[in-house]
Amino acid sequence: MSLVNVAYNKTFGWADNTIHDLESQMHRPMFGNDPVEIGASTATLDRIIDDDNYRRLFANAFPDQHKPVNFNNIIAVIAAFEVTLISDSSPFDRWLLMDESPSTIAARGFHRFVSLGCSKCHAGLQLRIEGYFNTGVQSTDVGLMKVSGEEQDRGKFKVPSLRNISVTAPYMHNGALQTLEEVLDHYANGPNPELELQGFELTRAEREELLAFLQLLTDTRFLKLQQNSNPTN
Repeated sequence: MSLVNVAYNKTFGWADNTIHDLESQMHRPMFGNDPVEIGASTATLDRIIDDDNYRRLFANAFPDQHKPVNFNNIIAVIAAFEVTLISDSSPFDRWLLMDESPSTIAARGFHRFVSLGCSKCHAGLQLRIEGYFNTGVQSTDVGLMKVSGEEQDRGKFKVPSLRNISVTAPYMHNGALQTLEEVLDHYANGPNPELELQGFELTRAEREELLAFLQLLTDTRFLKLQQNSNPTN
């Protein structure tokens, strides 16, 4: 999932409703063994200590510590950065503020988005609800069931935000769908009783309307912010 507006999340990760802060979430990719992701070790600390720029930055951020480069501080500074990733300047936002009107095709796409039931999960300013659902994507991952132990949670995954969705492919919890066209095909081929989606048919023009609406969710200002680029460059 994108980290855009992650500060507003109540839970973190695709399939764990027990993690309620970014610092706790970060332990899994850093130190987890199933699967190994970052694989953090003492060698990770050595790489940062050996970097003059990062060594200076950590000393400035934690001036009272003799050894400021440690995993607790690494987790703290990453979490502090993540909560600054606020996206609120998309054409959709300007439409909500009545600062800018969308194209006719995008406006029609929004109404179709609502009428098809997409907004049952992708609602509000973040275009997501706090919940876990089975979207019908074939996967060997048991999803939320791994944490809850409940059979009813098999295949359930967190609803992601649709902000900047046109630039965050691939899609679904396992990256099974490569394009937004494929996502539309997946849901059109319903039904999905859990999501209360019955499947649907769209003409080419109607598909283009939906895709035009999803393009409204791209915040180009956010995507070009220099403060989010590599600080060592």
